[in-house]
Amino acid sequence: MFKKKLLVLLSVLTFVFILAPTVSAAEVDDDCGCHDGVRDVTGAEKNKIVSNLLKSDEWKAMKKDVKALGYKWNGVSGIEVQEQYDQYLVVIPFLTNDRSEVHYLPYMNGQFLAPFPVPVPF
Repeated sequence: MFKKKLLVLLSVLTFVFILAPTVSAAEVDDDCGCHDGVRDVTGAEKNKIVSNLLKSDEWKAMKKDVKALGYKWNGVSGIEVQEQYDQYLVVIPFLTNDRSEVHYLPYMNGQFLAPFPVPVPF
């Protein structure tokens, strides 16, 4: 009985390690072109863009609507600004009501790209 189990075990191991096709790691292709021309906006340039957005009536209305949905704005420090091909993307983080998740509200070309903050898995 023991010999039979040992033979089955050795057969399975032989199949797994020798006969089964090998799996190679996928290579990451960074030549997609999706990062061309993208830069993080910082310093005075970022402050000016964020300041103009936060002064707008559109922002004030959106902030009120988002807070009514139960999100909390965590302040200006988490806002990120990126530029690609002379267009600015402003990403504004909001916390869920229990502060357990961060969701983002994207703003580009004078309009919000989502009606409410969207979760982004990181």
